[in-house]
Amino acid sequence: MVEFRPKYITIRNVVGSSKVSPNPPYPFTGWIRYWEATYREIHDFSTPIRPEYTCPFCNTSKPTSDIVGGHVQKVDDDDKSWYIFPICSGCNKDNDKETQIPYESLDLLIPVPSNLIESEEDEDKEE
Repeated sequence: MVEFRPKYITIRNVVGSSKVSPNPPYPFTGWIRYWEATYREIHDFSTPIRPEYTCPFCNTSKPTSDIVGGHVQKVDDDDKSWYIFPICSGCNKDNDKETQIPYESLDLLIPVPSNLIESEEDEDKEE
């Protein structure tokens, strides 16, 4: 039996991620650096990001200096994990913004290390 896969998946910029997960793990100086290193390691990929990148949220070509590692979640999915995904700095500031990415681009979603995120259950226990 062939498994049905959608053509696109919707992702959303996470609201308040800078308060919960402001810094990437050591030794990375930014979330985009963490994303690049992890992506290269997972996919055995050594080519740097192109000089320009089209942000999937605003569909605008941006220089790589304007690309950051944004915290995103999948929408309409049971998976509530946070991921790092390359987006422009302007869209990264637009909390709760959504976009669709091709299903084949799921490998661009790099999980945020779980030890950096407090789950809602942990927050409820503290209250």
